[in-house]
Amino acid sequence: MLLKRVTFNDFRLYKDFNEIDLTISGKNIILIGSPNGAGKTSILEGILLALYGSQAKLTSGETYDQFIRDCINTESYRKGNRKFYIEVEFEGNNESEKNLLIKREWRIRENDCIENLSITEDGQELKQFEDDLDKTQFIQNIIPFGVSQFFFFDGEKIQYMAEDNDFDSSDSLSSSIRDILNINIYHQLVEDLYSYEINQKRSQANIKLSDIRKVEAEIEATSEVIAEIEKELDDAQLSKVKLGVEMNEIKKWLREQGISSINKRADIQEEIEHLKHSREEIRDVVFSFIDNELPYVLLSPVINDIGEQLQKENQYNKAKMLSRQNHENFYLVLESLNSDKIIPPLTPMQKDILAQEMQLIWARINKPIIRENVEIIHDLSPSDLEVLNNDISYITSYLTNGNSDLEKTFSLFEKTSKDINEKIQLLKKLPTSDNVLKKESQLEEYEITIKSLEDNIRICQNNLDEQNNKKKTLLNSRIELIEQIKVTQEIQTKINESEKIRKALLEFINKLTIEKAHDVEQLLTEMFNKLTRKDYLVKRFKINPNTFDITFENMHNEVLPKRRLSAGEKEIFSISLVWALAKASQKPLPIVIDTPLGRLDKVHRTNLLTHYFPYASQQVIILSTDEEVADEWREMIKNNIAKEYLITDCGEKTSIKKGYFNLEVR
Repeated sequence: MLLKRVTFNDFRLYKDFNEIDLTISGKNIILIGSPNGAGKTSILEGILLALYGSQAKLTSGETYDQFIRDCINTESYRKGNRKFYIEVEFEGNNESEKNLLIKREWRIRENDCIENLSITEDGQELKQFEDDLDKTQFIQNIIPFGVSQFFFFDGEKIQYMAEDNDFDSSDSLSSSIRDILNINIYHQLVEDLYSYEINQKRSQANIKLSDIRKVEAEIEATSEVIAEIEKELDDAQLSKVKLGVEMNEIKKWLREQGISSINKRADIQEEIEHLKHSREEIRDVVFSFIDNELPYVLLSPVINDIGEQLQKENQYNKAKMLSRQNHENFYLVLESLNSDKIIPPLTPMQKDILAQEMQLIWARINKPIIRENVEIIHDLSPSDLEVLNNDISYITSYLTNGNSDLEKTFSLFEKTSKDINEKIQLLKKLPTSDNVLKKESQLEEYEITIKSLEDNIRICQNNLDEQNNKKKTLLNSRIELIEQIKVTQEIQTKINESEKIRKALLEFINKLTIEKAHDVEQLLTEMFNKLTRKDYLVKRFKINPNTFDITFENMHNEVLPKRRLSAGEKEIFSISLVWALAKASQKPLPIVIDTPLGRLDKVHRTNLLTHYFPYASQQVIILSTDEEVADEWREMIKNNIAKEYLITDCGEKTSIKKGYFNLEVR
């Protein structure tokens, strides 16, 4: 990625809007000239500040907020402006790379400074970031800050790389070198793999097969407890059902017999008393009959005989009397026939014949009334006979009717007695109050027992639920343990694979580092010998692949430290190292170098201008004073210059225009 433009708005001496077009075509050098103090270094620091913010490490003792407060243009701040921003735009080297615009803006407040970072890709602002730190990390992934010091640097300060001090052996330069050589990417991968392994080990559960067996034993014990509780629960429920049936029977008995039987018993007892009273009345009737009519009953045959005898005697007497009257009438008729009143008088013969004939006729008409002889026993007068017959008729009639009533009375007496006995038997069958109380007491006992059973059922059910939940938990635990063992085994497999990859990476890194170190050694030696005027000074540079400490051998194969180099040689060494690292990394990044020739003599300047800048990168931006790249020095690189700018100092304001010191605008 190459720089397309840089924009400053109220940043330091760059008041208002200032833009530098950095696009190139064909040639690779952009020359920006500036007197000392006019804002040349601000371009370099502005690029670093826009890219990395507080991570650019531009402060020198003051806080970042104090540094930012000093960055706003003084004149603009005096007029009330409290904002400034810097924009750095990169253009892609090919169609797959998009243009990237990085804008960092600051707002100065009384107690603090507000910083806002935005990143735009081909005109579209990227929104996937959570905060500015996330955005800065995005930039770091493109151009790590450790890499930037090899592409954006101050030529007068870069010689620190050649100093034999603590910094040289520190992790900072070593890490930066690893960054630019892409070694840190692999180191980061190794660290990530190691962190992955640590995290995986932390996520591994310390599970053993004995833990599963322990849980399985608990499951079995819990199952036995559940079986016991279920049996107890079934027994309790069965007992409850049986008691419920018995209670329903008792309730039915109380409903049908028990509770109503008390009233029914009273009714039956009342009926028995009534029947007994009726039976007593019937008994009285019987006793009255015995006292009064029984003699007649006993004498009934005799009375009947007397009646019959009296009837016979009466009939006999009547017949006898009637016969006598008939004879008397017959004789009266005969006398009338024998009298003289019949004219002509009858002859004696006629009278005899007539008497015979009449006697025959009379005999036919008046049959004999008395057919048998009756012994006259009582021989009562008609009036006595009438009285006695009346008495006998009454007695006979009474006895006849009374006998029927007596039979009915006896039948009623028997029936009443039978009803009394039946009622008594029914009464015996009816429950007594004691029986009812006993049943009710039994019912209460059953209810208490059922309540106790229900409590026990509830307790059993709760215990059963608890044990089932416990078993379920244990089963889940067993499943989880099995899964955890499975996961642990899978994790261990991943850890093992990660360890293999990490070990392979470490071997690869070691070989890559040695290879890269060797490449840098050759490139560094080549460029240093091109740039230095003492071609006998260094035979070759040697780089420790572990620490990246750099030493050199002279022509006598003596290993010497870098401090044996002069100040100019140290700058040449540092520039050569930067070039070697850039070439070895094959990163297509621009180089921005401030004051590259300030401390160099004529030979070193010539070598740097002819052998370094034209080949350092596809885009080289040189920030130079009028005493560095001017006149004959400029002529050495004029064929590689794509654009030239001149920074002019107008007091508290700096302006940028095309052109160069005392030259026409290009």
